[in-house]
Amino acid sequence: MNPLRYDLRIIASWITPGAKVLELGCGEGDLLLWLRQNRQVTERGIEIKESKVVKCIEKGISVLQGISTGRSWIIRTRHLTLPSAPRHCSRCMTRYS
Repeated sequence: MNPLRYDLRIIASWITPGAKVLELGCGEGDLLLWLRQNRQVTERGIEIKESKVVKCIEKGISVLQGISTGRSWIIRTRHLTLPSAPRHCSRCMTRYS
């Protein structure tokens, strides 16, 4: 596996061992895989692009093209500071947690 990007390393440092993590827009699952291997988290990813969902599945990442609840953390690594629709993004993250 490639080393984590700098921003993902920072986010990973916030996650406590054994946490339940939901990542919105998880891409190919690199962060979730790292967290599972190094922080023993229970992971779930949500991704829109089917090709990226397939990559997650190949890595053994629990991924959906749907909704999950009951997580300790929700991570949105892209567009965290300037999403195109910040209120909608905040409402969705609150609803899914």
